[in-house]
Amino acid sequence: MKYKTINIKNGGYLESIEGNPDWYFCKKYNDNFLDLFEAEEIIKSGNKFDGNNVYLVHYPDGKVFNLFERRENIYIERPVYSKGKIYFLEVDFNKNTMILNSFKCDDILSSYDLNSIKKIETEISLSEIEDCYNLLLEIEPIMIVRCPNNGTFEIIYPERKTYKIENEESFVFRDYDDMYFSKWVEEPEYKEFIILRDFHTGEKREVYCGDIFRMPNGEIWKIK
Repeated sequence: MKYKTINIKNGGYLESIEGNPDWYFCKKYNDNFLDLFEAEEIIKSGNKFDGNNVYLVHYPDGKVFNLFERRENIYIERPVYSKGKIYFLEVDFNKNTMILNSFKCDDILSSYDLNSIKKIETEISLSEIEDCYNLLLEIEPIMIVRCPNNGTFEIIYPERKTYKIENEESFVFRDYDDMYFSKWVEEPEYKEFIILRDFHTGEKREVYCGDIFRMPNGEIWKIK
């Protein structure tokens, strides 16, 4: 069997980027894993967060790309892919700002100056949200969302929307006007459901027992 060694300093856990089979990422921290909300809590308590980094890895050559430098009190969330670009959500607690960055995939592979190919899509003040709990990038198209686990689902970018959802309900992905959520019930027996909501209104359009997946080529498979 053939083996390939991917050189990321001190190793790491490789994860796929949904919607593109050619790109993977690895989140790196100074010490233990921290999610975005945990980093925010550290800073709010008066301490500093050492910062984290996210490396991109290209398949099949195994090339590693370091698009960001680790910086104090700045958190880089997991990337997403959309229409030839890879997007990163950068939360800068020094400036109290969230920044949506994008990189064209072709430019990443051909550029010698990765910082020069970064495009800032938008900047939003953290004062516009309650906190960073479950603050994420989602697709398709690209969105900044927040899932506060209080019976609501919030879209922050590219427009502001708030839906009322059920407590056992969680967001899966968007397919333009279709918003897919999953829900579980335990009685009389454990089952999982997919709930299709309208993007514009948040109203339910379909509920079925099963699951749904976005495949590596972007195709959506419904399991019923």
